[in-house]
Amino acid sequence: MPTFEYMALGADGRKENGVVTADNARAARRELRFRNLTPMSVAEAKPRASTKGLRRTPKLTISERVLVTRQMAIMIGTGAPVEQALGAISLQAEKPTARRIFAQMRDKVSEGYKFSEALGDFPTSYSKLYIAATAAGELSGALPTVLENLADHLEKIQKTNRKVRTALIYPAVLGVVAMTVVGLLMVFVVPRVVDQFTNFGQELPLLTRIVIALSEGLQTYGLGLGVVCLLGLIGLKRLLRRPAIRLRLDTMVLKLPIVGKLVRTVNSARFARTFAMLVGSGTPVVESLTAARGSLANLVFVNALGEAIIAVREGAQPARALAASKVFPPMLTSLMASGTASDNLAGLMDKGAGYLEDEFDSASALVLGLLEPFIILALGTIVALIVLSIMLPIMQLNTLAFG
Repeated sequence: MPTFEYMALGADGRKENGVVTADNARAARRELRFRNLTPMSVAEAKPRASTKGLRRTPKLTISERVLVTRQMAIMIGTGAPVEQALGAISLQAEKPTARRIFAQMRDKVSEGYKFSEALGDFPTSYSKLYIAATAAGELSGALPTVLENLADHLEKIQKTNRKVRTALIYPAVLGVVAMTVVGLLMVFVVPRVVDQFTNFGQELPLLTRIVIALSEGLQTYGLGLGVVCLLGLIGLKRLLRRPAIRLRLDTMVLKLPIVGKLVRTVNSARFARTFAMLVGSGTPVVESLTAARGSLANLVFVNALGEAIIAVREGAQPARALAASKVFPPMLTSLMASGTASDNLAGLMDKGAGYLEDEFDSASALVLGLLEPFIILALGTIVALIVLSIMLPIMQLNTLAFG
């Protein structure tokens, strides 16, 4: 949303300078009149050159954001102004990048911008969700509480990411080791062993001939095959940037037997958790739905929520709009309907998010638990076939020798 610099007369007749965010200049003047100010001049603010430079700096890690958010909540909760809190954080930040970011925020707040507006200059560090929640906290006067909720939300995301990474480390290492072992066998071991059989003039078994052909193919085209695979991955990544292709892939993923359920559950849980935090912070329902849309990773869910937002703006109930999409779980839409009726929307959606997160944890733990023996079984099968391809000619020679 554009930012406008204004000069206006207050109720006491004094001139006042500042900034206001609005869709256009007319809306900015209307906002000033709502604040009991008489606008004298309103002009769109020019972008700051220093901020543009900071947009290219490395973003804050999630751990840094959790720590800073918690510190801001404590200091603002004790009555410290936002400018003073940002100044203290910038002084104690360890990384130069973090010090520059917080110093820049402090300077902008001191010029009259809101804290949420200052956050908007750093999209690589602060998401639209974070900024929307902060703006709601400023509007409702409960900024410390909102920051505490944001810190809890970020910590839950961090915990989930760590859990997934930890669970995937062993299968990933095991898969790499398996591929390395098979590659070494095919490139170095099989050719030397098979060379011993070529001098006997006997036809080799079918399995042995297949393994020899694969081994020779890897020796001849292995490097080129690796380059082709790398280029294929790069091309696939670029293709997935196209919405139509991404939508087809995401639709196919949702139809998969086990993976589809996991993707559906994790996207529903992210939406519910984000929506609950925003509504609980005082953000209107439509704005909460819009901000929560940014937490979704699957394009089918993104499009479905976009259609639901349009329906809500036209007067539909949020629960009915989500149910009409037939994408979100019925349990979640039922909780939303109950929360709307009982004026406990944030609480019930938070409970729904907890249930979905527990379901995802249980299902993902089961899938990852089955993945490990599957990789071991696959590696054992491949190695056994390679060994068998070597043993078959030996057994054939023994038969000929003693026959």
